[in-house]
Amino acid sequence: MINPKQIFIWWHRQTIGTFLKTMFFGKLVGQDSSGNKYYISKKDERWVIYQNNIEASKINADWYLWMHHTVNEIPSSKKKKISLAKKTFRKPNRYIELL
Repeated sequence: MINPKQIFIWWHRQTIGTFLKTMFFGKLVGQDSSGNKYYISKKDERWVIYQNNIEASKINADWYLWMHHTVNEIPSSKKKKISLAKKTFRKPNRYIELL
């Protein structure tokens, strides 16, 4: 359902042009933890509809890379995150110190 606030006041998430483009050409590809919705067109144009205020800094790193065509794989929350735990790259010393 279209919110009348969206039609008459453009600064609430999207303009009328963005609304029509999303309606006719956009395919929803995902949503992030903030509630922002990400769309793609057949011409590989990508855009975001923000949940609340229009704030570009609210896009997380995975979606930022996808939006700017750095990666083509659509980010997923089900993906395994990289562990930043400290790992040992050195083999344990097998020699015993002699006193």
